[in-house]
Amino acid sequence: MNLHFFTLLSAVVQVTSQESIPIHLSSQVPLLPQSDSNDKLNSKTDNMFQELLTDTLVEVFNGPLSGKSLVLALDAVADQIINVNELLSSIPTSFILLREWEDPHQNTSNSKITHLSPEEETTGALQPITSDERTWSSKEFSENTTVIFPEQVIHTEDLWVGVILTGAVLVYVYTGENFPILDSPPLSWSLAALLIVSISENCDENLLQTELASRTSSLAVMCPMFIHSSAQRTIEKPTAFAVHTWQPFHPQSKRLYIGRWSSLSSWDDLFVDRFRSFHGTILHLASDNAELPYFYTANDGAMDGINKRMLDTIGAWLNFSYVPTQEADELNWGEKINGTWDGFLGEIWGGTKDLTINGFSNTYERAKDFDFTHPYSYEGYGFAVRQPSPLPRWQSIIYPFSVHVWGALVLTLIVTPVTFYLLQITTEQMSYVKCLFLITKSLVNQSVAYRPKILALRIFIAFWWFSAYVTGIIYACNLISFFTVPVYPRRITTLKQLAQSPFRLCMLDYGDFVSEALSTTNHPLLSALGRKLQLVPVDMNKEYLGEEDCVERMMESPFVHLEFLPFLESSYSQMGITDKVYFVNEVIYKNSLVIFFKKHKAWKYKFDQGILRFLEAGLIQKWNYEILNKLRKHSKLSVLQAFS
Repeated sequence: MNLHFFTLLSAVVQVTSQESIPIHLSSQVPLLPQSDSNDKLNSKTDNMFQELLTDTLVEVFNGPLSGKSLVLALDAVADQIINVNELLSSIPTSFILLREWEDPHQNTSNSKITHLSPEEETTGALQPITSDERTWSSKEFSENTTVIFPEQVIHTEDLWVGVILTGAVLVYVYTGENFPILDSPPLSWSLAALLIVSISENCDENLLQTELASRTSSLAVMCPMFIHSSAQRTIEKPTAFAVHTWQPFHPQSKRLYIGRWSSLSSWDDLFVDRFRSFHGTILHLASDNAELPYFYTANDGAMDGINKRMLDTIGAWLNFSYVPTQEADELNWGEKINGTWDGFLGEIWGGTKDLTINGFSNTYERAKDFDFTHPYSYEGYGFAVRQPSPLPRWQSIIYPFSVHVWGALVLTLIVTPVTFYLLQITTEQMSYVKCLFLITKSLVNQSVAYRPKILALRIFIAFWWFSAYVTGIIYACNLISFFTVPVYPRRITTLKQLAQSPFRLCMLDYGDFVSEALSTTNHPLLSALGRKLQLVPVDMNKEYLGEEDCVERMMESPFVHLEFLPFLESSYSQMGITDKVYFVNEVIYKNSLVIFFKKHKAWKYKFDQGILRFLEAGLIQKWNYEILNKLRKHSKLSVLQAFS
């Protein structure tokens, strides 16, 4: 079969959301070029499929697919079986038409794309353009119809085509001939569902195993049901469509019969959940068993972690088991080098492993090449600081009041005696020293045998005595509390305080992006932190792979330990030294944590459903709390003693 041309006919008026692209197709559907064989349609062939296919597509478009972004795909052979223009004119709803036809000008293969020429817009005729015209041609065909022709449709990664088809339902009319979009669809295509309607006697299970079918979560194929004449041994006429789907994990009955189309009225009836069960399938994980608190080996040798508990729960629900990887090769979780991923992500990208399970954060580069779940947590990189020693107890006498309060109190002791001396100088005639002692004695709760003679002095002294009494009580109460609880120097709570402090930063050099990001950022605060950063090498012979070096520096010198915050909290709990450190309130590079899959993994949505249920039930937070308590309870005494 010769190569064909592909044309995308659409009427795009506006994009109302990211999930749905409404297409408004004019009632004046442009005529499509028909092959010569279309003029010679015999009545028997036309009667076999034309009416049944037209009625079925109208019912499907107005029924289960109503309100969806729709794409109808027809290949070149369709002209020989049905009247295409009659079919299109019968469909009342809006859709995109992906049309393939043979080159009307030559029988040899070529790569030209056709479009409407200005002088032939009104006739709907299509003319070829030269292959060196690399821009798109968009002509206004009618008030609500725009004809869009990309330079290439099938073998392209063009973003616009991917956006149009992302989240859309592709209805492919199968004639028995191969259509390249089924076997080699562009990577940018991400369909919501694929419905294959066969108008061929051959409707085998290979249709359900093509590349496009295997990467689409919602899949159905309609196969014609014929009336057979046993006497003449001929196939007379199709009477209905039987609907099937494909269960790739089922050990025997992979092809599942759903029922006749006439009995299916809703989306869930037509597109059944074909991943309801994984039927005992074994999934292979790209994992490292030393990442607290997500996936790690506990003291008793058993695996534990938040992500392990998530996977165990989803596995029990979907009936699958898994085989983990013991550790990352030289702690390489995955980096893109010269267009190729290595490490754990490289195993996912190459298809040797099914999913990641460690605490992978989502990035733009990863999101382009992998599928990922709904985030199950939002975490960043934190800072662990050694708990400072308590201040000397003898300094507790000044702790009840702040510096500003002490300053105000001293100023009051200067102003009040002077004011009292001036008020009584004409009547009482006391010296300034005596006035000073009288005012001060009341402040320290000493009795005063004095009664002023004039009303103004009585009011002044009464106000002062009341103020001094309240101040003394407050000081005494605060002093008791400070004698009871040790007082520490002021903690570092913000990144600005950390950047201005004498502390330096220590981080394990395992290839994470943080060190490079801090050294190249233009942000003044992060740049200041980057200049303080010192990296320590990975040591595979140590229990924490070298993190102990940063802990030792932090405990013995002015260093701050920089690491992924959940790992910091969990590892310090396991070491048993959480009471000796505190964590800065602010974090850097906060991001969502997800599970990664190979691009277009059809069953990824089942993990999304499970994670959303975990979040709604609060299980992620519950597991994190339980694991931290478990680590504190079974802290390793050797490490605890080393830093005690």
